[in-house]
Amino acid sequence: MRNIGLLIYFGMIGCSSSDPPAGSTPDASAPADATADTGSPDRDGSSAKVDAPSDGPPAEITSDLVPKTGKGQAPGGGGGNGGPWTTRVRLATSTDGTNFVRKDFTISDQAGVPNAIVDAAGRLRVDYIDWGNGNILACAIRLSNGAWAYRRVIVSNLPSVVSTDGGLPVSKAPVDPTVVLLTNAQYRLFFMFNGKFY
Repeated sequence: MRNIGLLIYFGMIGCSSSDPPAGSTPDASAPADATADTGSPDRDGSSAKVDAPSDGPPAEITSDLVPKTGKGQAPGGGGGNGGPWTTRVRLATSTDGTNFVRKDFTISDQAGVPNAIVDAAGRLRVDYIDWGNGNILACAIRLSNGAWAYRRVIVSNLPSVVSTDGGLPVSKAPVDPTVVLLTNAQYRLFFMFNGKFY
């Protein structure tokens, strides 16, 4: 395993005209590989665990969604400047964990709240909110060939009742992901749904 720091950050869309489109191939010095699996709820419903590949080299993963490019539309058609429809998730790396170098690679536009881990196979996995594909949880996975695969993260057995908070609709899908790799090579997903943390 390489000693490398990784910084996943987000910034406003349109802040640099030289940014390559989401999903493009990053430069070769970016960190290696990632993996993703869909989630299944824990028995108590408070988080999701996912089995990581256990035997042999991990299989290559294919995309089941395409990241959006450019600025999105705020809820209700407003111009809103403060949500994932106006931000992008970018990549920066470091050899010392203190000084980071921004890579010319956008993981996704219309995205926010990124969370990066290195999985049990040593591959980079970035979970984030994907506003452009319906305000869902998504995962960008760095493949062995340097390309990225994009996967929808599925959380089963969520409550079917969606309430409002002060007259504003509360998310109908999980948002704000935090993923942790457990010692038993499973993932634990923490998220917000319907105004509550799970």
